[in-house]
Amino acid sequence: LLASTALLRSNENITKVIILDKDDAPVDSGPLRGRAGTPQDQHIHFVLEGGRQLIEELVPGFTNQMIKLGARPRDRTEDCHWFRNGNWKVQYENGTKLLFGSRMMIDRAIRTLLLAEFKDRLEIRWGSRIKGLKYTKEEYDVCGVEMADGNIVDADLVVDCLGRVSPVDKWLVTAGYTEPEVDSVNIDLCYTTQIFKFKPEDADRYSDGVFCYPDPDSKRGGGHMRVNREAVPEGLAEDGYEYSVVTLFGFQEEKPKCKTNEEFMAYAKHLNIPELFDVLSLGTPIYDAPKPFAFPDIRWKRYDKLAVLPRGLVMLGDSVCRLDPTHAQGMTSAARQATILRQVCGKALDKEAPYTNIHADLAKAVRLPFLMNAIDGNKFSKTTGYKPPMVSSALWFLEKAFDAADKEPKVFSSILSVANLESSPLQLLRPDVLYKILCA
Repeated sequence: LLASTALLRSNENITKVIILDKDDAPVDSGPLRGRAGTPQDQHIHFVLEGGRQLIEELVPGFTNQMIKLGARPRDRTEDCHWFRNGNWKVQYENGTKLLFGSRMMIDRAIRTLLLAEFKDRLEIRWGSRIKGLKYTKEEYDVCGVEMADGNIVDADLVVDCLGRVSPVDKWLVTAGYTEPEVDSVNIDLCYTTQIFKFKPEDADRYSDGVFCYPDPDSKRGGGHMRVNREAVPEGLAEDGYEYSVVTLFGFQEEKPKCKTNEEFMAYAKHLNIPELFDVLSLGTPIYDAPKPFAFPDIRWKRYDKLAVLPRGLVMLGDSVCRLDPTHAQGMTSAARQATILRQVCGKALDKEAPYTNIHADLAKAVRLPFLMNAIDGNKFSKTTGYKPPMVSSALWFLEKAFDAADKEPKVFSSILSVANLESSPLQLLRPDVLYKILCA
């Protein structure tokens, strides 16, 4: 959806953008419902401020539409309580909001706005299954896609948004192109989610968001996010209750293996903090069993390093780089890539100009979040795969920064600004911030 609006806004001469989606058409009214193509949509989702700003530029009205659908804007340090490095971080009014909602809500908000604005230029073909790419005979460039039923969809530009399971790199090898290198960090993550309902007087006893992150000595984490009843999927919300989405996660040997709600509660009881278990003990789960999701690695397919790729093809989002979902940066990274696609679309469409690999431009949106994820993933001794330069020094500095964030609002604001992809990591090296970090 973000790629489509990037293309439509980049050039008025683009007369039609077609989205090919393998899922059945969703009903964009009534209760939210998950889709088979987005199995992670049951878990905690909130929109980081950096991502919200970019999506708002790509899809004007996004924030208001989210709130209309039931999203809950919450101050990220006053309404949320964060635990990391053995301590709670300082609470204060920050002024910057997180949009508490759901993946289903985000999809509906963007899709509704885009179909209303570009009704004559945007088409979504549901139930579409792609078999491969179509190439020109002369140049072996991409000029469309071949569908599973044998039909061909011609296109001047194909954007691969198939996600983490995208086979496009394999299709390119079959066509004679070089397979991209892959930088991967094997974090071996699993997370599992349940939605709890609470009596209003019980829900008001805790912060709207409680988030506990692992450290090298404990590989367990979790969070609860209080949501409006509109964010509860499948019409399961009842009048007279408040609701929280609760996700528990763990790495390597401490992955949650919760098949029952009793096992879910037992895992929550052994987090670094008792508060999350205490919250859950006041509520009642609405699903018969928690919903798990496995995430083996962070992965960046380095299309930007290839000397030659076919014209008429761009890879975007998780098809290029999938990030640790516990950092909640994936959607913001995708919005950053879509913003760059909007800027370089002319290069992608001009097949007469000298060849340039526009993935070198797109890599600018990927490099920082990938390095941040890779550094954090390497805090565990059993993590294998890519190790960023000076990773030990970076981890030491991050530990110092989070220690300072126990008491220093300026430091914690700087950390969150970087983590939310609003600011460069150089924000942490400003003299007034660095002094507080080094004195922690």
